[in-house]
Amino acid sequence: MDPYRDKQAQQAIPQPETGFVAEMVRQFADPYAFWRELVQNSIDAGATELRVTLHRSADGVVRSALADDGCGMTPEVVEGNLLTLFSSTKEGDESKVGKYGVGFVSVFSLDPGRVVVETWRDGHCYRLELGRDHSYELLEVEPRQGSGTVVALENTFDVEAFQRHVEASRAALTRWCRHARVPITLFASDETGFGDSKPERIDVPFGLPALVTLTHEALGERFVVGAGSVPEAPPSLEAHEHFSGFYKRGLTLYESDTELFSGIEGVRFKVESEKLSHTLSRDNVRRDDELVRVLEMVKQLSRGPLRERLVERLAVAARERDRASYLALLTASSLPGFGLGAAEVTIALTDAVGGATAMTVRELEAATPWRKPVLTATAPDALTAALAAQGRPVVWTPSGEVERRLASFFDPRALLNPRSCRPAHQELVLLEALPDVPLCQHLAAILAATSLGIRRARLARVCGELDGRCALAVPSGATLLARNDLGRGGPELWLDANAPAVVLALRKYDAQPAEVAQLVARLVLLELGGALSERDADHLLHASIRELG
Repeated sequence: MDPYRDKQAQQAIPQPETGFVAEMVRQFADPYAFWRELVQNSIDAGATELRVTLHRSADGVVRSALADDGCGMTPEVVEGNLLTLFSSTKEGDESKVGKYGVGFVSVFSLDPGRVVVETWRDGHCYRLELGRDHSYELLEVEPRQGSGTVVALENTFDVEAFQRHVEASRAALTRWCRHARVPITLFASDETGFGDSKPERIDVPFGLPALVTLTHEALGERFVVGAGSVPEAPPSLEAHEHFSGFYKRGLTLYESDTELFSGIEGVRFKVESEKLSHTLSRDNVRRDDELVRVLEMVKQLSRGPLRERLVERLAVAARERDRASYLALLTASSLPGFGLGAAEVTIALTDAVGGATAMTVRELEAATPWRKPVLTATAPDALTAALAAQGRPVVWTPSGEVERRLASFFDPRALLNPRSCRPAHQELVLLEALPDVPLCQHLAAILAATSLGIRRARLARVCGELDGRCALAVPSGATLLARNDLGRGGPELWLDANAPAVVLALRKYDAQPAEVAQLVARLVLLELGGALSERDADHLLHASIRELG
């Protein structure tokens, strides 16, 4: 190999620790961002495929290389652009992402022992070698067919350090280049460690992990907006409800899951535009008029077609009671970026009412009696079914998120129509009749002459909360009662079959019917009437004497 230019063979640039080059290296917040810079240059050179190779030899020398099939470089481009900071043929072309000189200097961020660049085109091939002190030598070597460029860094790593290097390189390529419009394949191998790994594709489609997404493309720009977390999706930056991403030619300018943009809070989105640009540190998007413009487009998309899709998908998930999707979409519906109203938010019911398994909040309000609470339940049961049969909807609340969403629509302090959300089991009680048992007949006979005026005693399965009571006295034929009506009394006595005292009485009754019936009668009188009146005490005493002989 002959030097292309002997006079350049030992040209030096300041040492890495000091000087302008060192300062330029330190501008990169991520030392592994050099992969992004190399990918940028390859894409700008018209490459159709990129190969990243990480290889560790038996003596610990690691070669980290990016190979492309782009247009290659002439010696003039190498010396005039690649090796000159802030000089580039890309000046004035907004379709190009970076600058050769500024970006290329990032290869020194890992302090390589040597950087080797091979580039070929038009039947000529050139080899550039840069030392740690930034001196370089440019040689013309054996010609190669076609065109392309290979940039390789040489370091020395032990096995553990190499594994960390592979992981960091993979992470950087994924972070900065996963939406590149050309295929990027990563190969890693270690002659003394893990051997050869399988090829990995870095590039992935330009999308979002969301239940509802919308893609819009116009004038060379791409927008993807989304809502609703995908159930059981692995944690990732993109999965966060506040994710935002900005890209140029598929390469990342800036991504965040914490920054909120006014008017689109909670809208997940990605924007790719040739008109966006990065800051000097290359880890953020410039806050300029172009950023304002694309954010306004995101707002229009989220408030328009994406909002319509969210309304539709939420309604389907609510009707089908798809728990995970329903909760995720319901959460999304509450975010400021969408601003869904009562006529757009669909709520799942425990049981169908008039054939409908779900209602909008507005329909739910209309179906709930005036000034009565909106009823909720964590699962359908006999009580919710009975209410639904009477046309009273009960909201299915498998999570507290549903109750929080409902509460955002109802105001219990409103003057005209105060509303609140209350569990159905705290508002109503359903009595399901069980087969008659001798204890009930015996009990009715004892209590008939008391102040309760009981005419019939029945055993029931109770759906609802009785606050620890084992019995209720209710009007004849009443089986669905509001809590406010539980203390009004009536000629029918219902025993809660699941109350511990009743369970014990049923078990002991056959052996000691008179004693058990008397004790249960006394318990009922105390529960329903408070302290025994003199009349009731005398009646129980005489009844006991008669039965016991």
